[in-house]
Amino acid sequence: VAINESPFVVNVATKVDVSSVKVNDFFETAFLNSFCEFEVDATSIDSEGNGDVKAIITSPSKKKTLAKVTNCNDGKYLVNYVPKELGNYSLETSYNAVPIPDSPLEVLCKDGKDFERCTVYGPGLLKGFTEKPCKFTINTKNAGPGGIGLQVQGPKETENSAKDNRDATLDVEYVAHEPGEYLITVKFGDDEIPGSPFHAKITEFFDPKLVELSREGLKNGILASEPTKFLIDTSNAGKADVSCKIIDPLGNPVAIKQEQIKDGVYEISYTPEHVGVYTIDTLFGDEDIPEGCVKVKAVPTGNATLCSIAEYNHPILSDVETSAVSIDVSKAGKGKITASVIGPDRVECPTWIEEDANGNSVIRFKPNIVGEHMADVKFGGQPLKESPLPIYVQDKVEHDVMCYPIDLILPYKLLDQGNGVTAEIRGPSGEKEKVNVLVNPDNTIQLLHNPNELGQHDLNLKEDGNDIPENPLQVWVDSKRSHHVRAHGPGLVYGLVGVPADFTVVTKWAGRAALSLAIEGTSETSIELNDNNDGTCSVSYLPQTPGEYKVIVKLDDDEIMGSPFMAKIANREFVTVNAVNDVPINTNESNLDLLKASVTTPSGDTLPCKLSRKDGGVVATFLPNETGLHQVNVLKDNVDIPHSPFSVFVSKSKKGDASKVRVFGKGVNYGILDEPNSFKIDTTNAGSGSLGLSIEGPSKANLQCETSQDGVFNATYLPTTPGQYKINVEYSEQHVPGSPFNVFVVKHEDEIWSEKMNLQRLPSFDRGIGEDCDLEMQAPVNADSNQLSARVISPKGVILPAQITNVVGSKFGVKFVPNENGLHQIEVQHNNDHIPGSPFPFTVGQIRGVDSSKVRAIGTGLVRGVDGRPAEFTIFTREAGLGDLCVAVEGPSKVEITSSDNKDGSCDISYLPMKPGLYDIIIQFNDQHIEGSPFRAYIADKDHAQLPPYQQPKDSLSRAPIDVSIPLSEDTQASELKAYAVGPSGRTYPANVVKHDNRSPTISFSPQELGDYFVHVKHLDKPIVGSPFRVVVRDARGSSEGDVSQVKAYGTGLTSGTTGVESSFIVDTSKVGAGTASVSINGPSKIDIKCDDIDEGYKIAYTPMKPGSHIVNIKYGNEEHIPGSPFTVQVTGDDLTSGRGDSRCINRLLLLWTQPGWSVLRLKSLKL
Repeated sequence: VAINESPFVVNVATKVDVSSVKVNDFFETAFLNSFCEFEVDATSIDSEGNGDVKAIITSPSKKKTLAKVTNCNDGKYLVNYVPKELGNYSLETSYNAVPIPDSPLEVLCKDGKDFERCTVYGPGLLKGFTEKPCKFTINTKNAGPGGIGLQVQGPKETENSAKDNRDATLDVEYVAHEPGEYLITVKFGDDEIPGSPFHAKITEFFDPKLVELSREGLKNGILASEPTKFLIDTSNAGKADVSCKIIDPLGNPVAIKQEQIKDGVYEISYTPEHVGVYTIDTLFGDEDIPEGCVKVKAVPTGNATLCSIAEYNHPILSDVETSAVSIDVSKAGKGKITASVIGPDRVECPTWIEEDANGNSVIRFKPNIVGEHMADVKFGGQPLKESPLPIYVQDKVEHDVMCYPIDLILPYKLLDQGNGVTAEIRGPSGEKEKVNVLVNPDNTIQLLHNPNELGQHDLNLKEDGNDIPENPLQVWVDSKRSHHVRAHGPGLVYGLVGVPADFTVVTKWAGRAALSLAIEGTSETSIELNDNNDGTCSVSYLPQTPGEYKVIVKLDDDEIMGSPFMAKIANREFVTVNAVNDVPINTNESNLDLLKASVTTPSGDTLPCKLSRKDGGVVATFLPNETGLHQVNVLKDNVDIPHSPFSVFVSKSKKGDASKVRVFGKGVNYGILDEPNSFKIDTTNAGSGSLGLSIEGPSKANLQCETSQDGVFNATYLPTTPGQYKINVEYSEQHVPGSPFNVFVVKHEDEIWSEKMNLQRLPSFDRGIGEDCDLEMQAPVNADSNQLSARVISPKGVILPAQITNVVGSKFGVKFVPNENGLHQIEVQHNNDHIPGSPFPFTVGQIRGVDSSKVRAIGTGLVRGVDGRPAEFTIFTREAGLGDLCVAVEGPSKVEITSSDNKDGSCDISYLPMKPGLYDIIIQFNDQHIEGSPFRAYIADKDHAQLPPYQQPKDSLSRAPIDVSIPLSEDTQASELKAYAVGPSGRTYPANVVKHDNRSPTISFSPQELGDYFVHVKHLDKPIVGSPFRVVVRDARGSSEGDVSQVKAYGTGLTSGTTGVESSFIVDTSKVGAGTASVSINGPSKIDIKCDDIDEGYKIAYTPMKPGSHIVNIKYGNEEHIPGSPFTVQVTGDDLTSGRGDSRCINRLLLLWTQPGWSVLRLKSLKL
């Protein structure tokens, strides 16, 4: 009998496979009484959140509780809990009652917190709009208990609010009332969380979604060759920049015209020259406009096959604006002619279309190079049946014989980048003519010539006036009027070992005849042949050894005109004079003891030579002592081995390095009247270069220099008038360190005194977090203590407050309390200008090692003083560690040197000069000069031109004449004063002493640079008290760096480019003062950048070698981008890097100028 409700139904579920379930954001430690959370990720088996996740928590006291689980409905589950006891917790976590991997999870609960577990996220950390809430969230889950600190700093105070979500997250809102950059600092407890401070860019409100595009001009079916346009309406979208970029079907940017036709409405017009799809990308405030990326199809119009050539000027003359082709379009229907003309240098010529009186379309262009140009001509977007049209450009009227032009691009490694390459060709008649040579940045040269004779020509190349070893090269010239198979290209003339040698065979008139090729030379070569399907074949072979290669081209067993062609293959290794060189030798000899080697020089001398194995091959090592062609003779059993002798061209050494020249001796410290004064110039480590010496002063000084074989030169000069002289020492046209040297000439050597003091500097006591950190120093001359200010920059960039303390006389201190270890920077300013030496480094924590470069010295005693009064300065050795400090003073009087240890890693030095004149202060730490040593101080005569304390003049505007007031005693005559000014670049400016009836004289000069000037004033040839005086020259904005907004850049090289073709643009600096600019190009390969001075500023040229996106950054002053920078350049064309990888490369160019027409160039490439 069945019991009630029997039978029972039991659902048996299949056991779930949870092996792929993961746990994310789980920490094995937790903090007492803190909100903890981790994620169970079951998306691999559950994408909709249909599972049941449980977590049973067992506390250290064995109490069990159930954790709260939140289903995210996407297969992920959040488990959170709050530990209330210290000790080990166990979390038994399951999915559908099946324990997940690694369950139970073990957690250790302890006291404390960890700020690094905090996160901050949200759009308000990066950007936002004024008067709109900017939002972000602070997440302190798993970080422990602690308070949250928040600070928003910007151009104007913000309105801030926060909402506690009761789950260890905080939603923050702030409202900014002015655009600009805002600094958002977030702390957990006393520590900044990772990523803080955040930089948010706040702008006026704009909304790309409110931008409207007119659909006319953006519809499919626009007519190729017909101008079209569309409108961008931003009148309701706020204020932001509008930009538009159009890419044609070939991937090239299209020239557009953007015009604002009324407030907020822009008209974009362009002409689609090709048939196909154009991509139009429109941005508003650098953000995409909805539906702003449009693809528009251009369709053909008219009938290009009905166009006919009415006039065809061929050939034409170079450098003449020419009507090359006239096309009759009367029968072709609706449409227009478009054309581009490419020269033999692969550069597009300026081309435009005009209509003549008959209604024909005339293609006009201005060629600038001799050779064959190709005109790509289209009507209504479709090519004409004759396109591309060859247009030959010549530099003179050719003879009746129409010869093919010589246009060869040869692989050619310059032995010295400063050398010039010239070429001369001799025809069958013996007539010689010059050949145009273009040196390319990719180790090739291009030879261009218009011959007027058929047949074999001899071509001679010269580098720096010297014949290359392979001369003469042989070039075959064919007639344009003969229809036979011909061959042309660099591989028939010249090549380099290991570089593919290429040439072309024109077979369009071959008919059914069979073509055969053979190459005979000093090494076996494989031949690669490719049918171009246009009546030509491309041929390539790879020579492995230098020598002469015979290239044989046959048609049905008969050699074509010019065959066999004799190609010279060179091994151009970089060999320089007066340096040990290794030259590869091609030999299979296994026993080098059986070989003998020597070198024959151009003058016929014999040099010793050693053979050895290196990098898997054999090299000959020798030391050449003259330039020119050398022969390396390698013999076995007194007989030349195959290919011996080996030709090697020795070039001049590379330019010397002036920074490695050392100048020393008494003669650059002081001089004695009417006696030879000497000093030495050591160039042994500077390489080969030219040495230049000159001396300037109150009299002719008869400067002489004795040459030296060991690189050390002895220079002497004989001054005949006492006073200050300037000695210029240049190496390879660059000043050496310390040049120009200011030398004071006295009548007797006993007028020069030298005093020295040695001090041992012990390591300073380390300062730690939370401790008072003090630093004492000398104040600037006549500094107002009320105008001194200080602040400290921590290692993380946090600004800490600092106090000015202990202002006593000319001394003061700076105190601050650090909250982290590491190198801090102490900035000290007077009247908002950094005092000399600021910022000062200060390490919190342990100072490691010994480094003399970290010693600093500041104080007026290093610059000026008055005889009979102590001159003082401070030396900071705290950061340098343990060492010996040496202070010496040399000058026209004996001085007494005293020191005082400040017990903070610095010491005060005082010296008492007793005569006016020029004093040298030499400061060395561990026998190494510190930065700025030797210093030169002007000591004025206390009995001349007595002055009250000097008041620094106000800042002045650049280029406007400046009057510096100099209050003098009543009996001082203006005629007794002389003055000059020294600018920021070291340039000396003349200054006039201006006499006034009712007040003291003033000093007037006209600056040409922005920055600090020092005005030197002398009375009766002796510096007055306080001289030199500092004047800060600023621009109209109050900046001494120039106005970055006044720097402009323009040119096609900022928008598009083609590989192997030089692109250029202009950087216009004509409206800014002195400053520093940098140009960097970030692209997929190394790029050579060139710079030329022009009236507007600089013309920058570069040749990209690999297609892709290139970023051009142009910065000025304090590394600020100029308007429009960075620029994005799309480069198209073939990859010319020979597959050398896809690493990015930053190519950097530094431009420095102090006035128009004066610049210094530095170039550097950084591979990433």
